[in-house]
Amino acid sequence: MNIALCIPTRSSIMQGAFYRLLQASMGMTQYVQANLQGGAYILTSMRAHAGDARNDIVQRLLKDTDAEWSFWLDDDAMPPVDTFQRLFNHGKDIVVPVHRTKTPPFNCPAWMYTDEGTKLRVLLEPPRLQRISHCGMHAALIHRKVFEKMNPLVGEKGCFQVHPGLSEDCFFFQMAGKIGFEVGMDTSFTVDHAMETSVEEVRKLSENTPLLLPHGKGAEEGPPAGPFVSPHPAVPLP
Repeated sequence: MNIALCIPTRSSIMQGAFYRLLQASMGMTQYVQANLQGGAYILTSMRAHAGDARNDIVQRLLKDTDAEWSFWLDDDAMPPVDTFQRLFNHGKDIVVPVHRTKTPPFNCPAWMYTDEGTKLRVLLEPPRLQRISHCGMHAALIHRKVFEKMNPLVGEKGCFQVHPGLSEDCFFFQMAGKIGFEVGMDTSFTVDHAMETSVEEVRKLSENTPLLLPHGKGAEEGPPAGPFVSPHPAVPLP
């Protein structure tokens, strides 16, 4: 079973986020190799609009890979190392962790509709897997069959479309619900946003994870800056 790590981006990934994304990628790859006897792809796209980047990745996922699952992380995501495993273990076609807005009051942008059509904000307590209608897609694990079923229905605009009052990620989740897929949110953990950080702050963040920092010659210069974006087709990791 092969997995795709999908990272849409509108700019260079910040230093702090880059090393946490790398750590999550390694954690995912090791888990897939050890437990699922598979490999991993990394798919990225840099576009001015997040929806365009997500749609680019969906097309490459379906055309260029045989990945059964896609593990999505925004370019400023700070996921725990075991994020993939925790989401995968639920056995759901679409599952997301908690994330919060970057500005006060730091709400979790997730909602559920009642049978009468009333829109309610999702409650995060007690920790559990909770069914939701839609949310922001800061991090998500999505089975390939969701895109295979949705892609022919959405036309050239793709699975991620912006509509009045509806962001591209919320459109995707609502569309998934309409074609028969439930969206689950694991409220037991959060994937935070990275903020602009200094090299020293990155060192403090990563002091217990040596994998994330360079060693030996040049280590005093701190982690390298720059985008984590590949223009090349997906290539399975060894």
